[in-house]
Amino acid sequence: LNGKVKNALTYWGVVGNCENGAILKKKMEEAGVKTKYSVVEGGATAHCHILIQGLKRCMVARIGCAIKVPPDFYDTLMEEAKKADLIYTTAYFMHRKDIILKVAAYCAEKNKIFAFN
Repeated sequence: LNGKVKNALTYWGVVGNCENGAILKKKMEEAGVKTKYSVVEGGATAHCHILIQGLKRCMVARIGCAIKVPPDFYDTLMEEAKKADLIYTTAYFMHRKDIILKVAAYCAEKNKIFAFN
């Protein structure tokens, strides 16, 4: 986005009240990304290290407080999802099948793109 289009993208996530969480918030704001965070006091924000050699890739993730998705997260997510054309999630949230399946069903019903890695 490079700050050219404000709020064209919304990022939802769970962050810790930590240095990495502060960096993520700052960088998203600088890029013009609208954010919806659930902050876990004393938690560590997830991060991933990626090693690339030629066409080979290795990822090592520390999911941190992403595992602590609050029960009302789906409701918060869906408020913004109604405005979206595309919804993308990372594997960090695959442990919450209930949320993923609800979002997938919503996207199928509304003919929206749902993607994940």
